[in-house]
Amino acid sequence: MLKKKTNNSKIIIISGPTATGKSLLALDLATKFKGVIINADSQQVYKDLPILSSQPKKEDYKRVPHKLFNFLNFYQVFSVDKWFKLVKKEIKNAQTKNILPIIVGGTGMYLNALLNGLKIFPKIPLNVRKKGKQMMNKLGSKKFYEKLRNENSECVYNIFPNDKIRL
Repeated sequence: MLKKKTNNSKIIIISGPTATGKSLLALDLATKFKGVIINADSQQVYKDLPILSSQPKKEDYKRVPHKLFNFLNFYQVFSVDKWFKLVKKEIKNAQTKNILPIIVGGTGMYLNALLNGLKIFPKIPLNVRKKGKQMMNKLGSKKFYEKLRNENSECVYNIFPNDKIRL
């Protein structure tokens, strides 16, 4: 008796620089192996950026299922955490239906979260964030970094002195 092959445990990840053919490869694989294309590009989630972000063509959406594309308004707040939760749900949903999940995109933070898990940072109260921003503006990012490092070296682990967002 032959066992039916399933896609339940397989996931394909296609990543790389812009305009290298990732989407075309994903479309070919999804067509050949009964797959769903799941977006891993931080710009392709936005409705208002179809051309700028090189979103799939309408006929591609009709050819195979596409998930996490073109669903947010431009000014809607989105994060790696939110993407991570959605992509896990889409992968599980595809595998339940014996459909091959094909993750496509070049956003490194998204792919890193998928491959290595997501480290959730604590929620920082708004007043503390404002105070920190004011202090950084006053001192400059390099002096602010030094102050943080002197007070608690762990809080600047893997952060560069010029990375104002993470500081």
